[in-house]
Amino acid sequence: MQIVRRLLQSDKVDVNPVNRMKQTPLHRAASLGHTAVVRALLDAKCRINPKDDEGNTPLHLACEEGHGDTALLLLQRGANPDQLNKDGQAPLDVCRTAQLRAYLEREMES
Repeated sequence: MQIVRRLLQSDKVDVNPVNRMKQTPLHRAASLGHTAVVRALLDAKCRINPKDDEGNTPLHLACEEGHGDTALLLLQRGANPDQLNKDGQAPLDVCRTAQLRAYLEREMES
């Protein structure tokens, strides 16, 4: 994690590159539940709501994969819970479990 932070602090690192699926490093870190990497990317001022080629944001992917801590961090940092993907689904619509959706809804209300 120390190496990631050091790289992100460099002026030479693009924190918003996209792969062939139009996913950014934030998409990948969120989908894998790497909350510390997500935090470091957000601290480095990466875009928080980019859409991939399916219209999914990093928040969609964190919810879909069941990574509650990562999803909560994204929400706390300003991720848009109302942004729809190409299937017309908001991030909470794709939560892996009903428990995760309920947890995130409670946290958003407080």
